[in-house]
Amino acid sequence: MKLRLAWLLAALIFAAPAFAREIRPLEFSRGASSAVVSDAVVRGTRSVYSFEARKGQWATIVVTAVESNAAISVWRPGAKATFGEFVEIDGRALAGAGELDEAKKWQGRLPDTGTYLIVVGPTRGNATFELSLAISKLPPPAKAGSAATPCTSAGCGQPTDGPLEKDGGMCLGLHALAD
Repeated sequence: MKLRLAWLLAALIFAAPAFAREIRPLEFSRGASSAVVSDAVVRGTRSVYSFEARKGQWATIVVTAVESNAAISVWRPGAKATFGEFVEIDGRALAGAGELDEAKKWQGRLPDTGTYLIVVGPTRGNATFELSLAISKLPPPAKAGSAATPCTSAGCGQPTDGPLEKDGGMCLGLHALAD
């Protein structure tokens, strides 16, 4: 009995990181432009997802967690994930959605064509989360009562990835959304 309990405990301890050792593609249903996945990450692990997109498309990525303890980082095409004791990403993150940003939302125009990576990890403890991704050709409509950040000749002051593009004086740079 003690031996069986020891094996069960060892299996639970060593199996927990094993489920997070692959890149899982986020695939849209036929005709859909968004996808949602529900998952969980154990403290010390991260889940890695991928999606295909074209330069100039708009993406909205949101992670919600029961205890508000999950965060995302979003990586540009060409980023590589290495699965060892920990998941390591070698590449360039999108502005406002890097490893240290603890972003829960990211929205912006995608700068490149290719495969993007989304890494979800807990900010404390274990995290049960829902990750949603929406891709569109046009920017999402502004919420009632909110406005885009206007650009000035010195820039809008928001973190952007690359030069700001201006369209009617409104910033179309890549920005993390505030909660």
